[in-house]
Amino acid sequence: MQSYITVKTPAIQTYTIQKSRFISMIRPIQSLIEANEWLRTVKKEYYRATHHCYGFVIDSKILKSSDDGEPSGTAGQPILEQIQAMNCFFTGIIVIRYYGGVKLGTGGLVRAYTEGAKLALDAATMVTMDHSQQLTLYFDYVYFGRLEYELRQHAVINEEPIYLDKVIWNIWVSVPTVSNLVAQLQNWTNGQIEIKYGERTYQPL
Repeated sequence: MQSYITVKTPAIQTYTIQKSRFISMIRPIQSLIEANEWLRTVKKEYYRATHHCYGFVIDSKILKSSDDGEPSGTAGQPILEQIQAMNCFFTGIIVIRYYGGVKLGTGGLVRAYTEGAKLALDAATMVTMDHSQQLTLYFDYVYFGRLEYELRQHAVINEEPIYLDKVIWNIWVSVPTVSNLVAQLQNWTNGQIEIKYGERTYQPL
């Protein structure tokens, strides 16, 4: 997976449908263990709620949902489907319901929990994470102006350079572009650059 969308800033929304009060919340999750811990915290805080339904998506294979007492398929699955429709990973949504005395029916429940997931996704700040290669560059000061210009033009994710006897610069490069950029770095410096490969991980675009 080269890139994915996830939650940068959590959000919470409230809405009411036929006297039932719903609270929808979204946050990033790194594992089902973390998601379950979050769920326990929410259940403790909102202990008077009638239902605590959720959808958790780690990746295309690791996901989990629950109707928590609502009719099967009317709550957890609709939440999960909204997360998947946005191509989100490492994302969790919990929608809690305070029953207001009016039954919504299966169709009404599906619409209600779908709405909750949509509200949460719309309210949250999202970010695209890109599979990136860390490169550490060592080069003489004479090349700094050119490299600074070129690297910023190529939308490289970078840290601030370190100024010692040479410039040391840690940069993050989208994995598919690494080979081409390394060749360009050699060209821009007439081969007078040392490049060390670091870790590969996901970085925000």
